[in-house]
Amino acid sequence: MTWDMPGVVTAVADTVQSAVGITRVYHAAGVGAQAIPPAVAEFPAVLVYPETSDPVTAYAGQLRTTPIYIDVLTGRWDVGLNVATALQAMEAIIERLHADVVLSPSARWVSYTVSWTLPLDWGGIIYVGGRIVVDVVEDQQGVLQP
Repeated sequence: MTWDMPGVVTAVADTVQSAVGITRVYHAAGVGAQAIPPAVAEFPAVLVYPETSDPVTAYAGQLRTTPIYIDVLTGRWDVGLNVATALQAMEAIIERLHADVVLSPSARWVSYTVSWTLPLDWGGIIYVGGRIVVDVVEDQQGVLQP
């Protein structure tokens, strides 16, 4: 088995897309309408992408941990309404993460951190929103199998 970063990103994006209130999920492994665009026009929109393609930690060649960013974007006009909508979206995403602990047979999330009401710069456009960083453990040799 080899590392499957596109598969892991897609699994996280699919989990996020199933959360209540999410309009659109764009992700690094997406193609067509799912590919990350230079600018976002529908809110709340979510971008899912790995921090880097390099693992943060790897154990004996079998497990690796990679941070996956989940950015929830909303527009800067009517900040109160948009921030409330984005916060509800983030809560729904966290709820889905807890419901779907196993992202795929070879990948599971182990922890996450949340940053809220920060300006997020995407393609030179500043959005208001929040970021969930999910640490995903990917298993190269099936030792995470139940």
